[in-house]
Amino acid sequence: LPLLKHPSLAEVEVLTALLVAWSTSGPVDRLGLLDTLLARPGLIDVEEPAKDVLDLLQLAVHDPSNLVKERALEAIGGQGRLASGAAATGLLLAALVDENPAIRRQGLKLAMSRARFWDRPEAVERLLALLVDPDRKVRDLALDLVERDRLAVGSARMARRLKALRELDPSVGDRVESTLRVQGFDPARIAADVRSGRLRPLSLATFRDRINPLLYQPGEDGVSCARCHATHNVLRISERDPGPSGNQGDLLINYRSALKVINRGDPESSLLLRKPRSPAGQGGAEPSSPTGLSHVGGTRWESTENPAYRAILAWIQDGSRPDVDAGLIRASADSYAPGFGPELASDGNHSTFWQTEFVGANPGYPHEFTIDLGRSRLVDGLVYVPRQDSSLGRIKDFEVRLSPDGKVWSEPVARATWLDDPADQWAVLEGRPARFVQLRGLSEVNGSTSMSAAEITVDYR
Repeated sequence: LPLLKHPSLAEVEVLTALLVAWSTSGPVDRLGLLDTLLARPGLIDVEEPAKDVLDLLQLAVHDPSNLVKERALEAIGGQGRLASGAAATGLLLAALVDENPAIRRQGLKLAMSRARFWDRPEAVERLLALLVDPDRKVRDLALDLVERDRLAVGSARMARRLKALRELDPSVGDRVESTLRVQGFDPARIAADVRSGRLRPLSLATFRDRINPLLYQPGEDGVSCARCHATHNVLRISERDPGPSGNQGDLLINYRSALKVINRGDPESSLLLRKPRSPAGQGGAEPSSPTGLSHVGGTRWESTENPAYRAILAWIQDGSRPDVDAGLIRASADSYAPGFGPELASDGNHSTFWQTEFVGANPGYPHEFTIDLGRSRLVDGLVYVPRQDSSLGRIKDFEVRLSPDGKVWSEPVARATWLDDPADQWAVLEGRPARFVQLRGLSEVNGSTSMSAAEITVDYR
């Protein structure tokens, strides 16, 4: 790193070294690599950076380390020409779909200061999602933006999403109703487009079996989605095809990316369905297009009757329907503190959380959180959402066990270590039958005796 900062090195030499070093460096060294790039303002403080510079910034905003992502976004916001140019748009969109709510908030604050950013269809789709984000601070920022810039004017979609926010968070009900009235809508005549409360995960098994293969299927031009989307800022697709029984990490990269470009309130408006039906262009709005958009990859499906379109639409619709058996699901735990019961980890609200006893006693690990599905199901996975306001109780090592009756338990069907990160964590279970699913925490990220969760959800069929 000290050598790379030497003024005698040519810019091309520095960029080549940074790109080569990035993939083999740890988080602390990647911060150093990023600072080395930032120390050359002639490379970065331009509206359209060179490809190698943009590649490094994209690596930084998608980095596994939150510290690296935060530093990258700070740098983007601090570079006047870069922040105002088109290149920053994709980088900020990446922040708005990040799994970490703190990064989403940081990206939203930066994007709020950019003129015409919210004219882009992708940005509007993200704003619709941010209005009903699991994180209350994100929702508040999104509502501030809609109020300030009057973004609901003439947009029935935005009005319906605002009504959904009102149902999700009654504490902002008066603000939402005022916003709707000021921007031309009668709140009584607007229907929410998404349900409040807990939503089941979209089926990971269906995604694996029916949707993921489509991402690696060559189109008429011989090119697959994965080939162009390996470095995309929003819909990032792993270059390696996970296959039906391949790498779970690559499968989850693709699954999580797909979730960022769907709209449960209006499935057919999902970018995942509209973009492949759009003509060639730079990805922005296009009035003459049948979808109102253009697509850098050009038209992939000529109509809504294409089998790929129908498969993806069915997947989104199935995950967006009310779960008629949701009332049968019950949560329990080996321990909980007063006011922090297990029901708070199954209420669909990421601002509330379950936590083990800390008043009068501090029982140690292992801790057990059990979900009764009401009847036997095929269990495809478990999603753990850590407590969002603190790392206290965040699970490090875990295992998952299954039972038909809540008495006789299987050997662990999954055992691994989760990241010290507030983002959703998955355990993939491959369609195993069970009525009871138990998440057993074995240790905490900081060595504490506590275990906590904002949400614990089972992906089942």
